[in-house]
Amino acid sequence: MTTVHSTLRLCFIAVILMTLVTAGAALVQAQATRTWVSPQGDDVNPCQRTNPCKTFAGALSKTAMGGEVDVLAPGNFGAATINRSVIIDGTGSLASSSGLTINITQPTDAAKTVILRGLSLSGGGISVNGIDVLAANRVSIENSVIDGFTAAGVHVAAGQVFISNTTIRNNGDVGLAVEGTGQCGIEDVNIVFNNTAVVGSITKFNNIVLFGNKK
Repeated sequence: MTTVHSTLRLCFIAVILMTLVTAGAALVQAQATRTWVSPQGDDVNPCQRTNPCKTFAGALSKTAMGGEVDVLAPGNFGAATINRSVIIDGTGSLASSSGLTINITQPTDAAKTVILRGLSLSGGGISVNGIDVLAANRVSIENSVIDGFTAAGVHVAAGQVFISNTTIRNNGDVGLAVEGTGQCGIEDVNIVFNNTAVVGSITKFNNIVLFGNKK
């Protein structure tokens, strides 16, 4: 009987330890300060450089507040919703996405800041908004191309958004739309071939090209 009890106790302890290790590993993955995506990746991976994820959504789910998602190779990494402060950097690959929504409402996220760099967002005439800023304090969009969305290339409903070295083109409704409490500054930006170039107020601008827009 004692042997049976000892065996059961050891099995119970082993199960507890395994559960703790698994939970700890999951927690570490969820709180990674830097994650990676690749066309050859898989979202079941921990999004490490040697085991990358396949989509921005998969990587964002495993990236800590204030962390960074980097791109290993050119590819389309899908649409995603950003709900915490983060950097997405596609520099060198011009990583593609079918749309990004920024909606940061967590009280614990004091910064509520997003940086998008080196991205090629393509709506393909299907997706609604290229970058849709619904809730954030500060958003920077740098060195990117935003093309072919049915509504707006960039829609700013809240926060301060600064766009630099970026082309916004071929969008069905408007290139850049600013409304609500949103503020937007643009520098070295080309807004071309949209139905309407800009709707709303641009707070600061410098070296802007408006060309081929219907309105």
